[in-house]
Amino acid sequence: MSEAVPVLVAMVVEGAHDVEAAEVLGVLCRDDERAYWIVNALTDELAAPTAETAVRLRLTQALIELPVAAAGEVLLRLTRDSDPAVARLASVFVRVLAASMSARMTLAARIPETRAESRVIARISPTHAPP
Repeated sequence: MSEAVPVLVAMVVEGAHDVEAAEVLGVLCRDDERAYWIVNALTDELAAPTAETAVRLRLTQALIELPVAAAGEVLLRLTRDSDPAVARLASVFVRVLAASMSARMTLAARIPETRAESRVIARISPTHAPP
C-alpha cells in the first residue's frame, strides 16, 4: 500500500481523479504511521515553489479528507497562507471542523476522540477545552 501514496498524491497534484485519490488517502490515514507520511507528502507538495494556486487548493482539499489528528495542524497553518485563496479555503475547512467537533462534543453518546484530536479541537474551537 505504501507505493500507492506517491501515485495518489500525484493524482491530487495533477487533478486527475483528485477527489477519489484524496478519499483513498483519507482511508489510508487510519494507520498513524502512514498518516504521518501522507501528511508530509501533501505538505511537501504544498511547499513546492512551482505549486500553482489550483494545485495548492486541491492539496488543501485533500487534507480535509484526512483525520483531524493527522491534518488539523496543517490546516490551521494554511489559514495564514500567503496565497489568499488557499488561506480562505483552509479557514472555511477549519470553521466547519470546529463547528462539527463542537456539535459532536455536545452529544451525550459521542464517539471518544484521540488525545491528538482533542488538542486540535481545542485549538480550532474556542468552546472546547482539552480533557
